[in-house]
Amino acid sequence: MRRTTTVTTTVLALMGSALTGCSASGEPRVEPESGPTEAPAPDVFRESVDTGSGDDPGVASMHGFLSDHDGRTVQLDVLLVRVRGADDLSERDDDRIAVTFPPTVRDEGDYELIVDAAVLPLDGAHTWLPLRGEFTVEEDETEDGMARFDLTTVAPLAKTPTLDEERCASAETEERLITDAELLVDNPDVYESLREDWAEAPRVWWALKATAEVLAVMDDGTVGDGLATACADYAS
Repeated sequence: MRRTTTVTTTVLALMGSALTGCSASGEPRVEPESGPTEAPAPDVFRESVDTGSGDDPGVASMHGFLSDHDGRTVQLDVLLVRVRGADDLSERDDDRIAVTFPPTVRDEGDYELIVDAAVLPLDGAHTWLPLRGEFTVEEDETEDGMARFDLTTVAPLAKTPTLDEERCASAETEERLITDAELLVDNPDVYESLREDWAEAPRVWWALKATAEVLAVMDDGTVGDGLATACADYAS
């Protein structure tokens, strides 16, 4: 009988502490703070995209990324490469800019980006034009049926240093670039892994892809002048 009384008393004490917010010893119970749930970070697209070449896999890759993220927020860290003299940019009356891309290697039609002029300043030669920021994506079509991606700026992204100058100065870059370009021609499935390897040098990464384009159609060892073009601003 004494044992039953002891157990009953203990249970009643625990029940009382649960109701009063105290521990079994009588001390106030401290509940862990629960802060607001953070939203997941936006997906990031990092690429060098040749606005004048549908043979650049980056053109198709960006089309697919934006289409997959219709209605969502994304981060873009894109270098628009305009070395081919394409008539791809047009300034609109609403302080926005339209960028047109050619049909892609995946047989997708040409498409258009609409971005705020503030995140795509058209000063200087703008051969190497960074498009960086956090955007919401809205996909629709132009009057002639071309895909259009309207990018509304959420926040700009700070400029980050690249390794282009360092790669351009390295005596090993040309040999490595040609080796990787040949690998890309022989096995397009390595594209994503190569992009990760070269992403911190976006101009040189574009040069690698341009070199692969030349190697794919030439059988005499011609590699083109992609690397020289990418490194021209760093030549001493």
